[in-house]
Amino acid sequence: MDDHRQAALLRHRQKAAQRLLLHLGRGLAAAFSLLALILLWRMEKEDRAARGRTGGIPWTPLLVAFSPWVIESAHSTKPDSAMLFFACAAWLLGMRLFQEGRRRWHWACGACLGLAFSCQYTAAPAWVLLPLAHFLSPRRPPKRWLLEGGAEAIAGFFLGSPYALLDFPLFKESLADTSFLATV
Repeated sequence: MDDHRQAALLRHRQKAAQRLLLHLGRGLAAAFSLLALILLWRMEKEDRAARGRTGGIPWTPLLVAFSPWVIESAHSTKPDSAMLFFACAAWLLGMRLFQEGRRRWHWACGACLGLAFSCQYTAAPAWVLLPLAHFLSPRRPPKRWLLEGGAEAIAGFFLGSPYALLDFPLFKESLADTSFLATV
C-alpha cells in the first residue's frame, strides 16, 4: 500500500473516531439533561407531598424542559447538562437533608455539590445549600455531619476534576480566568 493511500485511510479512521466521540458526548449530554428533568419532577413531587398537596401540573420540570438553554446544552458536547444534573441531585438531597437531617443526606448532597462544581465552576454558589439545609433543618443534626458533608463536597470535586490536584497552578489560573470573566 502506498503512503498516500495509508494517509487517506488514517484520516478516514480519525474522522470516524471523532464522529463516534461526538455522538457519544451528545448522547451523554442528552441523558444527563433527561435525568435532571426526572430529578426536578421528583423534587416537585416530594415537595408537594410534604405540603400535603397531591396532583397538579409539574410546572418546574415542564418549564425547564422547554428552556432554550437546556435544549441547546442537551444537543452539544459540553459539561452544562452534567452540571445541571448534579446540581438538581444536590437540591433534591438538600431537601431530604432539611426534612430528615440524616447523615447520609449530608454526604450525598456534599458529593453532588462537588461533582457539580467539577463540571462547571459556575455551580460554586450552590455550595450554600449544604450549610443552609443543615442549619435550617428542624431535626438539628450534629455539626460534625456538616463537616463530613463538606469533606464529601471536596472529595466529589477532586473525583470529577483530578487535574486540580495534579496541576494545581494551572487549575488556579483557570479559576482566576473564570472569576475575571464573571466580573466583566
